[in-house]
Amino acid sequence: MFPALATPASSAALPLSTNNALELPDLTVNNVSQAEGNSATTIFTFIVSLSIPAPTGGVSFDIATADNSATSLDNDYASQSLTGQSIPAGSFSYRLDVSVNGDTNFEIDETFLVNVTHVVGATVSDGQGTGTIMNDDPPSLADLSILVADSPDPVVVNDHLNYAITVGNAGPSSGSQVIVTDVLPPNTAFVSLSYPAGWSCLTPSVGLPGTILCSTSLLNEGSAPEFTLVVQVTPGVVGGTEILNTASVTFAGIDPDPTNNSATAITSVGWAATTTSLSSEYFHSGFWETWTLTSKVVSSAGTPTGTVTFMDGATTLGASGLSGGTATFIVEALSAGTHSITAVYEGDSVYTGSTSQALALLAHFHLAAPVIFK
Repeated sequence: MFPALATPASSAALPLSTNNALELPDLTVNNVSQAEGNSATTIFTFIVSLSIPAPTGGVSFDIATADNSATSLDNDYASQSLTGQSIPAGSFSYRLDVSVNGDTNFEIDETFLVNVTHVVGATVSDGQGTGTIMNDDPPSLADLSILVADSPDPVVVNDHLNYAITVGNAGPSSGSQVIVTDVLPPNTAFVSLSYPAGWSCLTPSVGLPGTILCSTSLLNEGSAPEFTLVVQVTPGVVGGTEILNTASVTFAGIDPDPTNNSATAITSVGWAATTTSLSSEYFHSGFWETWTLTSKVVSSAGTPTGTVTFMDGATTLGASGLSGGTATFIVEALSAGTHSITAVYEGDSVYTGSTSQALALLAHFHLAAPVIFK
């Protein structure tokens, strides 16, 4: 009879399942909530933990911070990204220290993330930790205000409308987490936005409606940053329409006078100017004379619509509707002599009326009465 074999001492520490397969530990990472402090840095300690000791060969992984409502760009914390980290065989944990920067600005609680990825040698139960930076500062007291000025006024269809938006802080302290909002008014589309350094802005795509949203972490007392917003008045807006643009400012603090936290500019839409021209084409056969009158009405604001009336001095010859900005009219058998012909555009809800320069037509043959055809 053979003696029983002794189990090696080194294998006694290895966790085995009931079928003698190596059992992998569960890996988790904790959450941390702390006040940020008023200066210097505060250490947020994250522990990567195993449910049982790491097996032979240890547990390896990558670990990195990630922005959430707290961002490294805003200097809330110092980002880290580490690869090839490990928990040695027989050990239970790994420690990561993240430096959070303290300040005296009132802010809402903000969070950042710690992600454990590419894990080898363990089963991930919870691979993401959350760091909550708790505000420990009293709310700031600041009288923020906003002004909106428009130019030009009135504006015409298709033209650019410019807004100068000024944000002020009359104190007595700085304002934190300042947000400026401007919902573009109806009948306008976004063209461009220029804004001061230290601000970040979201805008609609060019040619579309939408909302302007700008923010900064801190607006010092006495500051008065200015934004320049350019929109285009969209086609089809009727003359006499009013365009109302309202911008507002908010921040994470107490404003002793909230009545000046929004402002509205009211811009009138004027009728677009037009220019009317007139030309003629002459034809005759025997004693019969014909003139084809062509009038073109143009505007920088688009293609006018409506009616053109053709005049012989003070006498109305007739009228024709515009098509693509052009109207034509045929005159036959004018009385002998020189005729002063003009084209009068009557205007519409968008465009102003205009009159062409006089065109002299010389009729050579005398008939009892002119015959006019449209």
